[in-house]
Amino acid sequence: MNTTDLLTQLDAAPAAPLTDAEAARSDALLRAVIADREPARAPRPARSHRARYWAFGVAGVAALAIIATAALHFPHWTPPAPTGPSGSTGPLASADLASWTSAPTGLAAGAASVQAPEKWCLDSMSGAPGASNAGVITNVDQRGSITSMIVSRAGYTMLCIAGPNATGFWEVDGDPSEPGPALAPAQLTVESEGAHGQGATGFDYIEGLAGAGVASVSFTSAGRTIDATVANGRWTAWWPDAAATAQLTGTVTITSTDGSTSTVSAAGLQN
Repeated sequence: MNTTDLLTQLDAAPAAPLTDAEAARSDALLRAVIADREPARAPRPARSHRARYWAFGVAGVAALAIIATAALHFPHWTPPAPTGPSGSTGPLASADLASWTSAPTGLAAGAASVQAPEKWCLDSMSGAPGASNAGVITNVDQRGSITSMIVSRAGYTMLCIAGPNATGFWEVDGDPSEPGPALAPAQLTVESEGAHGQGATGFDYIEGLAGAGVASVSFTSAGRTIDATVANGRWTAWWPDAAATAQLTGTVTITSTDGSTSTVSAAGLQN
């Protein structure tokens, strides 16, 4: 048997033309596969991290990508690699990241200085879950020229971090089909942690649930002391990191509404 005969046996094409009935079934199956845009769910791992939808914006253009944590939702297509402004390797500009402050400026949703990033976040989320519902914006803070916020709608919770010139990213962290745990008054959880960029465009972020008795959260990481924003039962923070490690180091200090404090290791909180 020659090579041609062997390859012929491996050819996936039908040996004979399809009948009209077979062709109709094939076309119907193809249309059904194309129409089914919802990835199949697999068992959720023990850790609290969820599969998350990510979107990156560059100069006003959002490039949508779906990133899945192991054994969770998987995309039907390969997303484009995200790029940042001026050819950088992250979704935020290095000049904006350089303006970062360890203590955020807390602002009300709709404040004049955050209207542009809020608009970018909401516009970029037009294809995200719950898009037909009005969003509630909380946890708004500014660190230098970059704004972070939580957008909640239809039971979904999304984190968005945006620069002043239509750049940034967002992700879905809370899903109504996966309700969060009941927390003790001074308890924290980590729902999402991650990193983007590298070098001058690198940064880390963290977001999670906070018990009703949590007044403030601060932590040390890579030699920095960082104050989180705590509001609406959530805590959020981000910070520049040239290595973009997506890992807290050091300790986390929780101050309760009664003035008491507790300190836990960052590694213990993340695990």
